[in-house]
Amino acid sequence: MRINKGYLPRITGRPAADIDVRDIASPLRIPLVLAGRKYAPVVEPGRAVSLGDPLAELACPGGNLFIPSPYPGTVEQIDQQTGFVQLNISEPNPLTWSRPTFAEPTVMEDQIVREHLAAAGIWPGIWDSAAGATPALDAPKPAAIVVKAVVTEPFRARGNVILENNLQLFLQGLSYLERLGAEYAPIYLILTHASHPLAKRIKKQVAGLAWVRPVFVPLTYPLSNNRYLWRCLRQGRQKLQHNDSVWFLDTQVALDIARCLAQGLVPSRRIITLGGPGCPNARHLSVPIGTPLSSLCAELDNLDDICVLRGGIFTGSAVNPLQDAVGHLDDGFTFLPIDTDRQFLSFMRAGLDKPSYTSAYLSCLRPKKSLATNTSLRGEPRACIACGYCEEICPVDIMPHLIRRFLEKDLLEEAQTAGAQICVQCGLCSYVCPSKIELAETIAAGIKKIQEELVIESAPQEVTP
Repeated sequence: MRINKGYLPRITGRPAADIDVRDIASPLRIPLVLAGRKYAPVVEPGRAVSLGDPLAELACPGGNLFIPSPYPGTVEQIDQQTGFVQLNISEPNPLTWSRPTFAEPTVMEDQIVREHLAAAGIWPGIWDSAAGATPALDAPKPAAIVVKAVVTEPFRARGNVILENNLQLFLQGLSYLERLGAEYAPIYLILTHASHPLAKRIKKQVAGLAWVRPVFVPLTYPLSNNRYLWRCLRQGRQKLQHNDSVWFLDTQVALDIARCLAQGLVPSRRIITLGGPGCPNARHLSVPIGTPLSSLCAELDNLDDICVLRGGIFTGSAVNPLQDAVGHLDDGFTFLPIDTDRQFLSFMRAGLDKPSYTSAYLSCLRPKKSLATNTSLRGEPRACIACGYCEEICPVDIMPHLIRRFLEKDLLEEAQTAGAQICVQCGLCSYVCPSKIELAETIAAGIKKIQEELVIESAPQEVTP
């Protein structure tokens, strides 16, 4: 696998490696949105539910997907507008789920595995390269499965932190994944730093599993981006073709699969990161699914001065911490101070404390020093200065500034020819842009418009790095 490009910003707010376990703060607010899709409630207020009982469902090819109750309790309220089921917990300790029929991975049928993962709310944690989204329940078996034990986007729960105390359970999850792949389909385990003690342990443990193939890659973003990983994997593995299906999942999904199929548990907790320059106590937390964000932000004096992002600094989206809650696939929340004051004589400042991709600031003389930032990032929006930074850092070698110009003039065919659909939506171009142009957002909207308005006769040509 060839990883030729990447970038890691130096920003304060990185959490320690320890994981703090939070107790349940009843009532929980269980989100009805999972993997970007809204589910329909199947319960009513006042109903008592057991662990694993469906709270909501969504029809998909091959069957239904469900959001199960992570704990026994009583449904207090259903808020359709904000998309939450409020659940009062009656038993804080997860009990064995009644659904699974336990079997060894070698004898468990693929269809049974799929049904269990769909009922447990785990299936949407899988991403299919062929569909560009969650695979259908009746989708063909993939040619390969990729498990990402590395997360490189800042302020998201890191794989090595999660695996330190869950390695055996993780390996058990890999054994069940073999049932989901095609015959002799490899499982690529993405790791970094072959000399790291944990990486050595994992390599030794999987030595006897012929289908598991560790892949050591440099620790740079957007390494954990599914679309980028798929492209790099296809370039390095000649047997994989453009239309082959490869499934991607992260460390926590693999652990959930093991708990579901081996222990009879539905996902009830997530390991998340609270980090960023606006977080006074950056840390990893193990919290129940549905924990209100307001309970995690109690240390902040004034939330009006903080922007909370669901996800990392490159791809995160702003949320309301007073209304939102920890979802089934969340792995981090980034806290950025909101910049409200214009910096006095900013054009005269040397930028010793300014995090930036450009070497025009003195901060480049301190390459290992973490620097604070805020929602302004690089100042106020300006016109494109044709610096070429977005093109220089793009991991798939397209020209974001050129595609943006085509899209702003509604030249969809030209944007498609320039490679708009090759974009992996990693957000690097927007981050490094000194003019603060939202390139990634513009290209994402342009891709959707191209798909809706143009008749695509053949797949776009990829630019070979």
